[in-house]
Amino acid sequence: MPQSAILSGTTIVVVEDYPDTLVAIAQFLARHGAKVFPAPDAFEGLQAVRERLPDIVLSDDELRKR
Repeated sequence: MPQSAILSGTTIVVVEDYPDTLVAIAQFLARHGAKVFPAPDAFEGLQAVRERLPDIVLSDDELRKR
């Protein structure tokens, strides 16, 4: 159950390579009503953007190379 519906109806792809940070951000956004699609790397992030056509893409600016 969202704590707040401020992001209700908003689709967000979150790209973050640190798992704990990815979970924390995704949970925070979901608590405020967003539909969140987490991605652990740029490849999965681009795939999610193509498939989901999100309203917002929130990405780490220094993703680690694999």
